[in-house]
Amino acid sequence: ANSISIVSAGKGWGFPDITQKATFFNMNVGMAVASTFANYVAINTELQSLLYAWSPDSNFVAYQQLAVQFPERHDAEILQGIYRSMNARSTLFKLVAAGLEVAASRALGLAENLIFSSKDIEALLIQLVTADTKDTWQTACEWVKSNKETWEAW
Repeated sequence: ANSISIVSAGKGWGFPDITQKATFFNMNVGMAVASTFANYVAINTELQSLLYAWSPDSNFVAYQQLAVQFPERHDAEILQGIYRSMNARSTLFKLVAAGLEVAASRALGLAENLIFSSKDIEALLIQLVTADTKDTWQTACEWVKSNKETWEAW
């Protein structure tokens, strides 16, 4: 039978979880660790298979990733080293340094008022990776100019 490749990086990000999930859910996978982060990106870009990654991530955003969701976290199993379940998707939230209102009140206003959905961030990252220059400042500037309705009121 054909197997599905899973390539990780670092010291095998996610392998303790992935190996158990592959066993529990009868997933025929071949697993490897890339020698460098650049190789991890290159191999996963070429294979477009399963990978252990985070989202949003500009390295893979152009490939329309789909999350594999396993059963919701089961704390009693996790404490026993059994990784059949996983955490629910995380919500991103904002934190600012104490005293920001004094040091940079306009930056605080931006942080308080700007709201990005996951889709908004994904679209911005796609704009970045498909741009000719791949310049984050230029991409941000273009977003600000073309989305005045999002921020103009404040």
